[in-house]
Amino acid sequence: IRIRGGPLNGAAVRVGWPEGEGIPELGRTVRFSAILKPLPEEEAWARRTARSGVCASGNAWRAATGAWRAGPLGALFAWRATMLERMHTVQGAGADLAEGIVLGDRRRLLGTDAEEDFRILGLTHLVAVSGSHLAVACGAVAFLGALMRVPRRSLVAATVTAGAAYAVVTGLPYSALRSLLMLVVAGAAQMTGRRADGIASLAVAVVAVVALEPWAVFDLGFQLSALAVLGLLVFGALAESWATAGFSGWRRSVAAALSLTLVAQLTTVPGVASAFGMVSLLAPVANAVVGPLVSVAMLIGLTGAVAGSVIPALGTLGTSGAAAVLGATAWLADMMARVPGAAVA
Repeated sequence: IRIRGGPLNGAAVRVGWPEGEGIPELGRTVRFSAILKPLPEEEAWARRTARSGVCASGNAWRAATGAWRAGPLGALFAWRATMLERMHTVQGAGADLAEGIVLGDRRRLLGTDAEEDFRILGLTHLVAVSGSHLAVACGAVAFLGALMRVPRRSLVAATVTAGAAYAVVTGLPYSALRSLLMLVVAGAAQMTGRRADGIASLAVAVVAVVALEPWAVFDLGFQLSALAVLGLLVFGALAESWATAGFSGWRRSVAAALSLTLVAQLTTVPGVASAFGMVSLLAPVANAVVGPLVSVAMLIGLTGAVAGSVIPALGTLGTSGAAAVLGATAWLADMMARVPGAAVA
C-alpha cells in the first residue's frame, strides 16, 4: 500500500490484512488501522521486502476498501477488475494462464503445474507482463491504424497511448515500464524526424526507470528484460545471419526464430542461474514454440476484453478463445518439461 497524507506520505508499506476482509483489487483506495514499524534489518524476509521499496510493515486490525482511485487511472483499474471477474468464470490451466498473460494477474497461476512447467522451460517471462506483451498490444493498434490510414503522427500518439494504458492496467511492472519508455523514445524520434537507435532507447529507458524508482535495480524481471533486449540489439542481427546462412523457405524462418531466442537466453543466463538455481537447456526451443502461441492468445484475449466492454458476449468469447489456445500451450509445455535433462541445476 502507498500511504497518502501524514508523516509517511508517499511511502510504500506492507500490511497484513484482517481475516475475513476481502483483499482489495489493484487501484482501490483503502483505510486501515495498524501500528507500522520499520522493517527489521536482521530478518531475511525484511531484506527481500525492502528491495521492493517498502519501508515499514504491520498487521491491520481494522480495514475497509474504498472507491477506485480518482481520474483515468481509477477508470482503467475498475475496467481491469470487471474483466477479471468475467475471466474467473472460465476454468482450466488455459484460463489460469490467460489472467496472467492478458491482464497481469498471476494469483490463479501460483502453485499450479503450468507454473512449474514454465519455470523448468525458462518460459516464466511469457507470463510476467513484459516488452513482448506490450509489443503485441501496440502492434495491434499500429496495424489497425495503418489499415485506417491514420496520419503518422496521430498513429504514433495512439500507439504510445495504448501502450501506456495496457502497462497501467497490468500493474506497471518495471519490465513493462522499460518497454513503454523505449516506445516513447522511438515515437519521439519518429515525430521529430530523428534516426531511431535501439541501444540509445534502452539506455534512456533504464536510466529513467532507475531515476523514478531506484528499487527497480533489485527487480529480477527488470534485470532480465534489459539484459535480453541488450543482447538482441547487440548480437541479434549477427546471430540471425549466421543461423540462416544456407537455409531458405520455412527452414530459414525457424533458424531465425531459434537464433534470436538463443541470444536472449544466453544473455540472461547469469541472472536466471543465480535467481532460480537452474538453467533450462530446452529454453530456446520452448520459447520458439510457445512464444507465438502466447502472443496469439494474448491478442485474442485482449481484443475480447476490449470488445467485451461494449458487448459482454464478445468478452466471454475472447476469454474462452485465449484459454483454449493457452490450454494447448500448457499441454505442450508439460510434454517438453518431462523431457529428461530439460533443465540442469
